[in-house]
Amino acid sequence: MLRSTFQDRNDELSIYQKGFTYKSRKGLQTCLWNEIADSRKSKWVRDISDIKTENGEWINFANAMQGLDNLTEKLNKHFL
Repeated sequence: MLRSTFQDRNDELSIYQKGFTYKSRKGLQTCLWNEIADSRKSKWVRDISDIKTENGEWINFANAMQGLDNLTEKLNKHFL
């Protein structure tokens, strides 16, 4: 657990008007709002933990990452 926490500390989430980018040790992943097929929330927090794109790829966010609350809010507005 400690190892993954240190590896995730450089992850970066950027939210834009038409979508978001997520930079992690796995690389840069981009997603437009209209490309989202599904999402999951963490058991312990109300924020998004994973997003599935239309092509079947899952974007898994680092635990307790800053900006996930903004992403959750943006998704809620977009899909309502």
